[in-house]
Amino acid sequence: MLRVAIVVGAAIGLLVVFVAGGLWSAHRAIGALKPALATIAIACTDSVPADLRQGAAFIRSLTSPRQLRQSMFMGLEHSGRPLELVSFLLSPLGAAEWPGPGPDEEMPGLGFVPRVPAGLHFSHLSPDTQFARQIVLRGDDARNMIIVEGYLDPMLPPALRVEYDLHLPSLEPHELEYLQLLARDNEGLGIRPTAH
Repeated sequence: MLRVAIVVGAAIGLLVVFVAGGLWSAHRAIGALKPALATIAIACTDSVPADLRQGAAFIRSLTSPRQLRQSMFMGLEHSGRPLELVSFLLSPLGAAEWPGPGPDEEMPGLGFVPRVPAGLHFSHLSPDTQFARQIVLRGDDARNMIIVEGYLDPMLPPALRVEYDLHLPSLEPHELEYLQLLARDNEGLGIRPTAH
């Protein structure tokens, strides 16, 4: 934590000197502070337990264009909003695409694939008070962002928060047709494509 305090102090000190000296406007100083804040957030994740970091990496992997290119989500009727994807990922249909628990591994054609950490619960939109350690998945449609929060206790603020842009892949017609067929077949079996 001392390392973080030193970085924060140095960054703020430099910005105050630049603004006070008339070298930068306040707007430019705030813009310059954003990368420093991102670095600080990364430095602070050292204290986040490995299972929460692995859970966040797992969700990031599932929402990557590479993974979505093979997901039944792309074969469903949707408008491409983050909330729709979040609901799908935590639905019975979406969860059917998850790799099982175990160590992260390199998979042919997919590259490095994080696995589901054992004992970690995944919740939709808000923490579930029945589980302590959990990942909460949200979508922010207005900003086109996926939000992943890691909790050690659902009654406390998250120990980890990651936000990133959603980028849906472009599919070839034959790829889309295959995923639509797969999604229809599974829906026909009664497997729901939305959470709750």
